[in-house]
Amino acid sequence: MRMPSPAWCQMMWFSALEAFGPIIAAFLIVQTCTVILRAQQRELEALVDDRTPALVRANDERNSLIDNPAHASSASPSARPNG
Repeated sequence: MRMPSPAWCQMMWFSALEAFGPIIAAFLIVQTCTVILRAQQRELEALVDDRTPALVRANDERNSLIDNPAHASSASPSARPNG
């Protein structure tokens, strides 16, 4: 007499899927998040690269005004004291 075959949830392949499925799912989630974060990082780095020259120019202008206050007061009427 033949033994009945086990139910699908009792088979070896299902046990392996049960054991490794969550590990594979976690790996795929981490990889997906990593891809998304790297894309965001590239966008942010491009934005920083775009804005850096303007900030350097503004900082240089600010420093030149601080280093030469006489030039700043003659260049800007609002910088003159009221009196």
